[in-house]
Amino acid sequence: MKYKKEIIYCGEANKDKLKETLKDFEQFRWRELPSIKEIKDNIKENPWVVILWDMPFSSFEKSILTPFAPGILLIENKKNINNFSLLSGINGEIIFVPFEKNELLFKIKRIFSFMELAKKGLSLNKKIEKVQNELDTLNKIGISLAAERDLNALLGLILDKSLDITSSDAGSIYLVIENQNPKKDQEKMLQFSYTRNFSRPIDMKSFTMKISKESIAGYVAKTREIVNIKDAYNIPKDKPYTFNKDFDIKNNYYTKSMLAIPLIDHRDEIIGVLQLINRKRKKDIFLTSPEIAKREVIPYDKHSIEIISSLAGQAAISIENAMLYESIENLFEGLVKASVTAIESRDPTTKGHSERVAKLSVALAEKINETSKGKFKDVKFSPEEIRELRYAALLHDFGKIGIAKHLLVKAEKLYPFEKEKIKYRFELIKERLKSELYKKKFEMLNNNGKRIDQTKSFEIIDKEYNKKIKEIDKYFLWVEKAACPFFFSEDLRKNIKRLGNLSIAGINCLESQEVKKLTIVQGSLTEEERKEIQSHVIHSFRFLSQIPWTKDLKNLPEIAYGHHERLDGTGYPRGLKEDKIPLQSKIMIIADIYDALTAWDRPYKKSITPQEAIKILKLEAKDNHIDLELVKIFKENRLYELVKKEKV
Repeated sequence: MKYKKEIIYCGEANKDKLKETLKDFEQFRWRELPSIKEIKDNIKENPWVVILWDMPFSSFEKSILTPFAPGILLIENKKNINNFSLLSGINGEIIFVPFEKNELLFKIKRIFSFMELAKKGLSLNKKIEKVQNELDTLNKIGISLAAERDLNALLGLILDKSLDITSSDAGSIYLVIENQNPKKDQEKMLQFSYTRNFSRPIDMKSFTMKISKESIAGYVAKTREIVNIKDAYNIPKDKPYTFNKDFDIKNNYYTKSMLAIPLIDHRDEIIGVLQLINRKRKKDIFLTSPEIAKREVIPYDKHSIEIISSLAGQAAISIENAMLYESIENLFEGLVKASVTAIESRDPTTKGHSERVAKLSVALAEKINETSKGKFKDVKFSPEEIRELRYAALLHDFGKIGIAKHLLVKAEKLYPFEKEKIKYRFELIKERLKSELYKKKFEMLNNNGKRIDQTKSFEIIDKEYNKKIKEIDKYFLWVEKAACPFFFSEDLRKNIKRLGNLSIAGINCLESQEVKKLTIVQGSLTEEERKEIQSHVIHSFRFLSQIPWTKDLKNLPEIAYGHHERLDGTGYPRGLKEDKIPLQSKIMIIADIYDALTAWDRPYKKSITPQEAIKILKLEAKDNHIDLELVKIFKENRLYELVKKEKV
């Protein structure tokens, strides 16, 4: 609002002379307001005022000690000069009557000049305050952007803040990406990555397009220039770009003003385009019709461009950081999966084990987050901790890469070459028995010649020979059964030990080391072999400890290190007890045991049903090997169904 200059006269004695004196003064409004109340009311409406106080000094000091606006006090008696201290609050001038015309005009002009300067100062202060508020807002936005690592969430944050500080109704963010088409005609493409619309909350799918001057975003990406369009439906014909009206037509929307800003990173490379649509007079207005849009939408002014350019600079750096973080995450994910592949190539019999343990561990941790009772009711894993657990589960067996492959794939108690050795030994025994048989027959013929029929004698020794051969075959069948970890009985163990003490045709049936392996009670490994296999946990920890993990993954080696520990201290390799085992490790222990019990691809053991595995888990919990409450959560939420056998 522009105020008109006013001179308010309060008094009577010099009114005519004052009016005559001021008739040649620049345009102003003369008003006579005798009461203090009227003056106060007038100043509320128009502070652009000079007051002429023309009254006896005694009356003045009774009426008012501090005026409400700059003024000039007319004093007739100079004797009152000693009382001027009473007027210390007056913002104005004093003129003694009679007065000179030029003196009065000079003082009035000076007061108005001071008022003009004061108004400009006030306006400047408001502008400074506004700029300061905007800088504070940009700083807060910058802090928010810097804290967000998720690229999709970051794009949403950037767009929301951009719409807010410019009072825009809609906007989009395009990112520059590598062309994935092998028959590419350009290395980079523009991806429509994020959009918002205050008046039309529509979910639009991402798409890619060429970086071309034909589109507004493409033009900005190509030229790095800011594009400010007042009316999208009336773009000058000399511009290479055009406005695509498809969205407006499909959604009964009207796009008027547009602003497209290039997003440039610290290497001076363009990484995207920020496009804003329909700057509104008031940010809370809904553009529900073209008529409202035409009335309420205004162009983006110089200040809007300056402030959004500042935000775009911060946004570009944040997007670059988020994309870099995402690429590092993808790279790390790839390295983890490559590591799992390396493990499985060493031990194909456990293919898929790490993935299944990771899936079960994450699912159990997420169910703990949902738990509202029991000892885990206050436990809440963050997304970073869930990811840390997943990676630890995927890499928990990585140390197997340092274990001899023949141990990892050992399906039976004997290696194939050891079984072949026994088989050849038994065949040698058979050959010696056959040789002895022929020798006996030769001696019988040589001693008795052809005078006596040897048929019956030969039948007797043949029968005895065949009996021994059958026994030897039976002995080897014992060996084959004993070698298989699925079969074990006390009688079979005794028979194997008997073979260790049995010699036929001068050949020992089994060596002591073979007897030791064939009498293994559980599994296919000797105690020495089992210890070597168990050392994979130490190898895993040493390997994982060499990696400079980020802060949110720093506990990963320790979590993986504990996946074979038991609550009562009977686990390995450190024999930790319950209070020393991380909760994430306790979770992984259950997932690891369950998958080992139910795995359908282990040649050295039969898989069991999920129900049988749950029973075993409960027994393990009863023996204080694993956490009973974790087993209950695992069972009650039927998490075991997440790792069903794949159909071939």
